[in-house]
Amino acid sequence: MRDYLQLHGLIVLWGITSIIGRWISLPSLELVFYRTALAAAALGVIAVWRKQSLRVTRKDALILMANGSVIALHWILFFLAAKISSASICLAGLATCTLWTALLQPLFFRTFKWYGHQIVLGIVMASALTIIFHYQPTASVGLAVALGSAFFATVFSLFNALLIRRHHYLVMTFYELAGAASFCAVLAPAYVYHFSDTGTFAFPTSANDWTWLLVLSLVCTVLAFTGYVELLNRMDVFTINLAANLEPVYGMILAAALDGDWHKLSAGFYGGSLLILTTILAYPWFERRITGNVESSTAS
Repeated sequence: MRDYLQLHGLIVLWGITSIIGRWISLPSLELVFYRTALAAAALGVIAVWRKQSLRVTRKDALILMANGSVIALHWILFFLAAKISSASICLAGLATCTLWTALLQPLFFRTFKWYGHQIVLGIVMASALTIIFHYQPTASVGLAVALGSAFFATVFSLFNALLIRRHHYLVMTFYELAGAASFCAVLAPAYVYHFSDTGTFAFPTSANDWTWLLVLSLVCTVLAFTGYVELLNRMDVFTINLAANLEPVYGMILAAALDGDWHKLSAGFYGGSLLILTTILAYPWFERRITGNVESSTAS
């Protein structure tokens, strides 16, 4: 019971990240850089305190950091979608992670076997997105960005499924978050030159930004990220994946309560979102009934 409560607590934290991101005035790249740099530093301190060695081979370090760059892309697009549209639209796009997993998993694990029910569910998902586009045409850009975010989240999860048994969860998350911060730092010069409104890399200066940035880094990243990886040692992937599909539900409820999104979005949006949520919740049941196998997992 304790593991299940912990899992649902983590899912709530994943769902609230888009809302906290909207409360921080930093642009998405700077936000992800400070989030991951602070989180990696905190994980380094935790590893020293727990006397956990962070030593890995150069090859493993590069692989883990490369996967960190993938999660950085996910977070950059995730916060960008939340900022240019709304937290609910961001979460609706993220709800397609299960569909992305169904499409990409046969490639990652080299089974090259796709199933007809997955195609049907994909059509249903596309129909749901069409409903949202029809009723929310101004939200199309934000939703497209959120779909890209979901794609990179899925790629990250599939790589993690291949790496997760080889490293301690603190070691794994430390290098991945360090890789995410490094990736943002590499992008920074081009970003400042082409996209920054001020011509500089933004620095958090207000107490509000620092407060929510610390919450985002230490609670929604260090606690949620390591907790997710650590739970994989005690819970089967199907159980985690099924529960993780509730992230958009929790996130939308929190967005409605904290961000007032129900005043900004039409009935069409909620109808389309409900269809998305119904689809992703039904997918694991179909997968188990037809193939007897569910191997996907997600993290935000």
